[in-house]
Amino acid sequence: MPKVFEYLGFIFFFYSNDHEPFHCHVKKGDKEVKVDFVINRGKLESVTIRKYKGSKKSITPAEREKIRAFVEVYYSRIKVKWDDFRAGKEVKSEKIIRL
Repeated sequence: MPKVFEYLGFIFFFYSNDHEPFHCHVKKGDKEVKVDFVINRGKLESVTIRKYKGSKKSITPAEREKIRAFVEVYYSRIKVKWDDFRAGKEVKSEKIIRL
C-alpha cells in the first residue's frame, strides 16, 4: 500500500493490487474514500469522491472539499506516481503542508 501524499492528516495512497482506471484512495482515521479521475488531453475533466466499501464512517462535507481541492491541484503528480507504481518503480511519499 504505497502512500503517495499526506495533507492535513489525509493519507493519499494506492492499494498494491489497484486496477485501472486511474484513481487513488484517501484515508483519515477510520474514514476512507476512493477518488476517481477523468482526464482528457492532460486536463482534469472531473473528480468523483465516494465512500470506500470497507470504510466504517463517512467523511464530512468539509473534508470532501479539502480532498477535492488537493486533487484538483495535485492530480498530475498523483498520475505520475500512479504510472510509476503500475510500472513497478519506487514511489516516494510527500508531505504537503499547503496548497
